[in-house]
Amino acid sequence: MPHHSLIACALLYCLVCTEASAQKRHKIVVDSVPSGASIYLEDKAAGVQGLTPHTFSMKPGTYTFILEALDYHPLTRTVKVKGKANYTFTLEPTPLTEGFPSCTLLTPS
Repeated sequence: MPHHSLIACALLYCLVCTEASAQKRHKIVVDSVPSGASIYLEDKAAGVQGLTPHTFSMKPGTYTFILEALDYHPLTRTVKVKGKANYTFTLEPTPLTEGFPSCTLLTPS
């Protein structure tokens, strides 16, 4: 095999290896308190991606998770994925009076 063919093969091999390592995925576990929250990734347009606890296989990068559960405020968190990680998010309960009209109790005089 000519010398320039060996160099071309070596360069191609390096490009393939570099691309493969750039595409490596990491195990990301998303959980919440309470569990069972709906998980949206980046925005809600793509729909629910799972319920907590849920395991994702993700490429390195920055991602925004949106979690929602009945009777809890929605929670949005941005995380930077660099390797295997576990994330647990605590949702805040919605006060019972939120969304209800105020009432005044009248007592007969």
